[in-house]
Amino acid sequence: DEDRGHVVRIGIGVHVVNLADIDLQNGRFYADFEVYLHKEVDEDGRDYVYPRAALHDPYLQECGNMRHWVPYVPRGADELADLGLNLVNVDRLRSVNMVYGANGTVDHVRVQSHFFFRTNVTFWPLNVEALELMLEEQRDATTRDATRLFCHMPEYSGLSDSIRLPGTIDNRLLTYSWRILETCNPPYLRPVRECANNETSLFEEMCDCVPVEDFADDGFYDRESCGCKGGRRPSTRYYFAVNFRFPEVAAVLTAFLAPVVISFVNLASYLVPPAAIETRFNLCGSTLLATVMFHVSLKQQTPQSSVLTLADRVMFAIYTVIFSSFAISAVIMIAHYGRFRRLARGLFLFFRLVGPGLSLALLGSQAVHLPQYSSAVVSMGIAVAVIGVLHLTCRFGSLCTHGRRPWRWNWGRRTFRQLCVDLWTDPEDSEVAELQPIPPAGVATSSDLRLPLGSHGYLATPSFDTLAPRFGDEGPEALQALAKTQAELVATLQGMQREMEGLRRQARGRDDGHGEGHKDPSASTSHGASGGQVEMQSVAGNY
Repeated sequence: DEDRGHVVRIGIGVHVVNLADIDLQNGRFYADFEVYLHKEVDEDGRDYVYPRAALHDPYLQECGNMRHWVPYVPRGADELADLGLNLVNVDRLRSVNMVYGANGTVDHVRVQSHFFFRTNVTFWPLNVEALELMLEEQRDATTRDATRLFCHMPEYSGLSDSIRLPGTIDNRLLTYSWRILETCNPPYLRPVRECANNETSLFEEMCDCVPVEDFADDGFYDRESCGCKGGRRPSTRYYFAVNFRFPEVAAVLTAFLAPVVISFVNLASYLVPPAAIETRFNLCGSTLLATVMFHVSLKQQTPQSSVLTLADRVMFAIYTVIFSSFAISAVIMIAHYGRFRRLARGLFLFFRLVGPGLSLALLGSQAVHLPQYSSAVVSMGIAVAVIGVLHLTCRFGSLCTHGRRPWRWNWGRRTFRQLCVDLWTDPEDSEVAELQPIPPAGVATSSDLRLPLGSHGYLATPSFDTLAPRFGDEGPEALQALAKTQAELVATLQGMQREMEGLRRQARGRDDGHGEGHKDPSASTSHGASGGQVEMQSVAGNY
């Protein structure tokens, strides 16, 4: 029957007894499973054959309609490796044994070995790994035309309760799937596949291969071996995959908790004022270094690949957040120590609200592809932005309603400008002087008011521009009151100086009108100066 171009249907059931040693670095796992093989026969016990077109019948890939069957053993199994089973992805050290039933017939085949699999690192550590077991019949794989039609036996397939996978409480994280495909063996029409997307990129991408002309992409033939390479000898291959979903809570605690906490600590640096800019700069540098060290240790848990994992995308987003805060802190520090403290103050007030909101929006964006958590992170970013808008609204309202000043467009425009850059108003406005570099505290400059006190020195009072950046966040009204108080103090000191000059002139006049030749000039001068000092002290006391 096989020589006339007909195929025989073989039922396959895989029952996994144990799984262990899932190694993502080497793409290997240990499996202990049982393979049940049944051959469909008719009522007389002869092989039930199908035409070759049955290979493309999806209805026949389920063995539920197999009414008569007998245990199947490949011909010459004792003389063939692995009892005639072609374990495609098995390790070289393996154990394959037949298990006989009570009547002396073969019941199933027991297989114990390590198997290789392709890791799904794209969404690591929130990934689902497919631990595949691939089976073929050796004689069918070496013929030019397929002679076996495999079908899945669900009643003989599944996962045993004896599986003791480390890190899991029970087997709820384990599921299984199966599929049957026709794979093609050499000779190949195109040994080297051609990719439609040949553009070079920084990271590896899937190859969209160009199939050969006679390939029919109907879902029954393997696209890689039959379509892209054009293999000429098809054979039926059975895929049984154990899908292992990593625990999400453990994955988040392992891969994401530390960098997220580090980024949140870094976001708190936006609240540090320019007066403590050194502390803020050191905090940003420390969080950046801690993130780099954690990323290095995290990469040791994944295989070397040129594909960005989910952890890599999250870490790059956190790098962007921390480096942005680091750069902003550097600019504020340069402005602060470069005697442009009002500019530093304006940058601090602006990024205090914008920085955390944009950072959280970046962590929750689609570029990170953080499943199930992006909406929560975006919601946090929106909440921070709303809080910032409310803060700006309240501050703007307090500026508008202070002193019950009537609303005017010009005044509103100036108020909004003061709100955005902390009193950095138009130079044409007379309330605030032009922005100037800030001198060190206690050092008199040309912008300070110097009031001479006799011939012994002067009294230096700080100017309005010197005090404005150091005043704080109380607002422009308090600074205007400070300017008014300073003007009154200057007027008082000037009046006091005029009184003292008048007392000096009166003392000199008395000395000239009552001068006596026998008196010592130095004594007269001393007596006059003493009297003048007493009167000046009385005037100063009145002030």
